[in-house]
Amino acid sequence: AKAPYEPGRWGSRKATLDEVRLLRADGTAGHVFGSGEPMTIEMAYTAHRPLEDFVFGIGIFNANGVSCYGTNTDIERYEPEQLRGRGIVRIEIPALLLVPGTYYLDVAVHSKDGSPYDYHRGLYSFRVNSRFGDVGVVRLPHRWSFAGPIRWRRIGGIPEREGGTAGPGAGVGDGSGGLTDGAADSSGGSRDDRRREPAS
Repeated sequence: AKAPYEPGRWGSRKATLDEVRLLRADGTAGHVFGSGEPMTIEMAYTAHRPLEDFVFGIGIFNANGVSCYGTNTDIERYEPEQLRGRGIVRIEIPALLLVPGTYYLDVAVHSKDGSPYDYHRGLYSFRVNSRFGDVGVVRLPHRWSFAGPIRWRRIGGIPEREGGTAGPGAGVGDGSGGLTDGAADSSGGSRDDRRREPAS
Protein backbone atom coordinates (compact mmCIF):
# COMPACT_ATOMS: atom_id res chain seq x y z
CA ALA A 1 0.00 0.00 0.00
CA LYS A 2 1.24 3.45 -0.87
CA ALA A 3 1.46 6.01 1.92
CA PRO A 4 -0.74 9.12 1.59
CA TYR A 5 2.38 11.27 1.92
CA GLU A 6 5.85 11.02 0.42
CA PRO A 7 7.70 8.19 2.21
CA GLY A 8 11.36 8.52 2.96
CA ARG A 9 14.25 8.14 5.36
CA TRP A 10 16.67 10.79 6.55
CA GLY A 11 18.94 11.81 9.41
CA SER A 12 22.55 12.14 10.54
CA ARG A 13 22.83 8.37 11.25
CA LYS A 14 24.49 8.94 14.63
CA ALA A 15 22.00 6.26 15.60
CA THR A 16 19.97 4.13 13.21
CA LEU A 17 16.81 2.06 13.30
CA ASP A 18 17.89 -1.15 11.64
CA GLU A 19 14.67 -3.17 11.79
CA VAL A 20 11.06 -2.34 12.64
CA ARG A 21 8.50 -5.04 13.37
CA LEU A 22 4.82 -5.05 14.29
CA LEU A 23 4.12 -7.85 16.74
CA ARG A 24 0.93 -9.69 17.71
CA ALA A 25 0.09 -10.80 21.24
CA ASP A 26 1.97 -14.09 20.71
CA GLY A 27 5.13 -12.26 19.63
CA THR A 28 4.88 -13.11 15.93
CA ALA A 29 5.23 -10.39 13.32
CA GLY A 30 2.07 -9.34 11.51
CA HIS A 31 0.50 -6.68 9.35
CA VAL A 32 -3.20 -7.32 10.06
CA PHE A 33 -4.67 -6.70 13.50
CA GLY A 34 -8.18 -6.78 14.91
CA SER A 35 -9.58 -3.59 16.37
CA GLY A 36 -8.99 -3.78 20.12
CA GLU A 37 -6.22 -6.36 19.87
CA PRO A 38 -2.75 -5.69 21.29
CA MET A 39 0.10 -4.57 19.04
CA THR A 40 3.76 -3.99 19.85
CA ILE A 41 6.01 -1.80 17.73
CA GLU A 42 9.58 -3.09 17.99
CA MET A 43 12.57 -1.05 16.84
CA ALA A 44 16.08 -2.52 16.69
CA TYR A 45 18.65 0.28 16.93
CA THR A 46 22.37 0.83 16.62
CA ALA A 47 24.14 3.78 18.24
CA HIS A 48 27.18 4.43 16.06
CA ARG A 49 28.69 6.62 18.75
CA PRO A 50 27.78 7.08 22.43
CA LEU A 51 24.87 9.51 22.80
CA GLU A 52 23.48 11.33 25.81
CA ASP A 53 20.75 13.14 23.89
CA PHE A 54 18.24 10.82 22.25
CA VAL A 55 14.49 10.30 21.84
CA PHE A 56 12.55 7.40 20.30
CA GLY A 57 9.14 8.13 18.80
CA ILE A 58 6.30 6.77 16.70
CA GLY A 59 3.42 8.25 14.69
CA ILE A 60 0.35 6.51 13.23
CA PHE A 61 -1.51 7.98 10.23
CA ASN A 62 -4.61 6.81 8.40
CA ALA A 63 -5.05 6.38 4.64
CA ASN A 64 -5.93 10.07 4.29
CA GLY A 65 -2.73 11.17 6.01
CA VAL A 66 -4.54 12.20 9.20
CA SER A 67 -2.41 11.86 12.32
CA CYS A 68 -4.20 9.31 14.54
CA TYR A 69 -1.65 9.13 17.34
CA GLY A 70 1.92 10.07 18.06
CA THR A 71 4.18 9.91 21.08
CA ASN A 72 7.83 9.70 22.04
CA THR A 73 10.01 9.03 25.05
CA ASP A 74 10.54 12.74 25.69
CA ILE A 75 6.80 13.49 25.77
CA GLU A 76 6.43 10.64 28.26
CA ARG A 77 9.18 12.03 30.52
CA TYR A 78 11.99 9.54 29.88
CA GLU A 79 15.16 11.52 30.49
CA PRO A 80 18.00 10.19 28.30
CA GLU A 81 21.31 9.36 29.94
CA GLN A 82 23.26 7.10 27.60
CA LEU A 83 22.72 5.23 24.34
CA ARG A 84 25.44 2.99 22.97
CA GLY A 85 25.82 -0.19 20.93
CA ARG A 86 22.81 -2.18 19.79
CA GLY A 87 19.49 -2.76 21.45
CA ILE A 88 15.71 -2.96 21.17
CA VAL A 89 13.02 -0.40 21.93
CA ARG A 90 9.40 -1.53 22.12
CA ILE A 91 6.17 0.36 22.59
CA GLU A 92 3.35 -1.95 23.66
CA ILE A 93 -0.20 -0.97 22.79
CA PRO A 94 -2.56 -3.13 24.90
CA ALA A 95 -5.61 -2.38 22.73
CA LEU A 96 -5.36 -1.00 19.20
CA LEU A 97 -8.54 1.05 19.33
CA LEU A 98 -8.68 2.12 15.70
CA VAL A 99 -11.56 1.78 13.24
CA PRO A 100 -11.10 -0.57 10.26
CA GLY A 101 -8.69 0.63 7.59
CA THR A 102 -5.09 0.88 6.46
CA TYR A 103 -2.62 2.79 8.61
CA TYR A 104 0.93 4.02 8.12
CA LEU A 105 3.68 4.15 10.71
CA ASP A 106 6.46 6.67 11.20
CA VAL A 107 9.32 5.79 13.56
CA ALA A 108 12.31 7.87 14.56
CA VAL A 109 15.28 8.32 16.83
CA HIS A 110 16.31 11.95 17.21
CA SER A 111 17.71 14.52 19.60
CA LYS A 112 15.53 16.33 22.13
CA ASP A 113 15.45 19.41 19.87
CA GLY A 114 14.07 17.25 17.05
CA SER A 115 17.20 16.89 14.94
CA PRO A 116 16.81 13.46 13.33
CA TYR A 117 19.36 10.71 13.70
CA ASP A 118 17.19 8.33 11.69
CA TYR A 119 13.60 9.14 10.64
CA HIS A 120 11.50 6.59 8.75
CA ARG A 121 8.42 8.23 7.24
CA GLY A 122 5.61 6.09 5.82
CA LEU A 123 7.82 3.04 5.30
CA TYR A 124 5.58 0.66 7.25
CA SER A 125 1.87 -0.07 7.05
CA PHE A 126 -0.67 -2.28 8.77
CA ARG A 127 -4.38 -3.00 8.48
CA VAL A 128 -7.04 -3.02 11.16
CA ASN A 129 -10.07 -5.28 10.70
CA SER A 130 -13.32 -5.27 12.66
CA ARG A 131 -16.75 -6.90 12.44
CA PHE A 132 -18.25 -3.45 12.96
CA GLY A 133 -18.39 -0.54 10.59
CA ASP A 134 -17.45 2.34 12.89
CA VAL A 135 -16.48 5.58 11.22
CA GLY A 136 -13.88 8.18 12.13
CA VAL A 137 -10.44 7.35 13.46
CA VAL A 138 -10.68 5.77 16.90
CA ARG A 139 -13.03 3.13 18.30
CA LEU A 140 -13.76 4.56 21.73
CA PRO A 141 -14.66 2.11 24.51
CA HIS A 142 -18.39 2.46 25.01
CA ARG A 143 -21.56 0.81 26.22
CA TRP A 144 -25.16 1.18 25.06
CA SER A 145 -28.03 1.25 27.58
CA PHE A 146 -31.75 1.67 27.11
CA ALA A 147 -34.74 2.87 29.14
CA GLY A 148 -38.40 2.63 28.25
CA PRO A 149 -40.46 0.09 26.27
CA ILE A 150 -37.76 -0.52 23.67
CA ARG A 151 -36.67 -3.86 22.29
CA TRP A 152 -33.63 -4.84 20.23
CA ARG A 153 -32.49 -8.05 18.59
CA ARG A 154 -28.73 -8.45 18.92
CA ILE A 155 -26.97 -9.77 15.82
CA GLY A 156 -24.51 -12.64 16.15
CA GLY A 157 -26.34 -14.87 18.60
CA ILE A 158 -26.48 -12.30 21.43
CA PRO A 159 -29.88 -12.57 23.18
CA GLU A 160 -32.56 -9.89 22.94
CA ARG A 161 -32.66 -7.16 25.54
CA GLU A 162 -35.70 -5.14 26.49
CA GLY A 163 -35.77 -1.83 28.32
CA GLY A 164 -37.89 -1.08 31.39
CA THR A 165 -40.87 1.22 31.63
CA ALA A 166 -39.06 4.39 32.62
CA GLY A 167 -39.29 7.44 30.40
CA PRO A 168 -37.86 7.45 26.90
CA GLY A 169 -34.13 6.77 26.82
CA ALA A 170 -31.47 7.37 24.23
CA GLY A 171 -29.89 4.19 22.94
CA VAL A 172 -26.44 3.84 24.42
CA GLY A 173 -25.30 -2.76 25.05
CA ASP A 174 -21.58 -2.60 24.96
CA GLY A 175 -19.44 -1.58 22.02
CA SER A 176 -19.39 -5.14 20.69
CA GLY A 177 -22.83 -5.33 19.08
CA GLY A 178 -24.96 -3.86 16.35
CA LEU A 179 -28.32 -2.16 16.65
CA THR A 180 -31.54 -3.09 14.87
CA ASP A 181 -35.04 -1.70 14.96
CA GLY A 182 -37.01 -0.46 17.97
CA ALA A 183 -40.41 -1.74 19.14
CA ALA A 184 -43.62 0.27 19.25
CA ASP A 185 -44.04 2.37 22.35
CA SER A 186 -46.74 1.79 24.97
CA SER A 187 -48.95 4.48 23.47
CA GLY A 188 -49.39 2.47 20.29
CA GLY A 189 -47.02 4.55 18.26
CA SER A 190 -45.84 3.10 14.99
CA ARG A 191 -42.81 0.84 14.88
CA ASP A 192 -39.61 2.49 13.69
CA ASP A 193 -37.79 0.05 11.41
CA ARG A 194 -35.08 2.42 10.32
CA ARG A 195 -31.50 1.56 11.25
CA ARG A 196 -29.72 4.23 13.20
CA GLU A 197 -26.81 5.73 11.30
CA PRO A 198 -23.62 6.94 13.01
CA ALA A 199 -23.42 10.65 13.54
CA SER A 200 -21.08 12.41 11.15
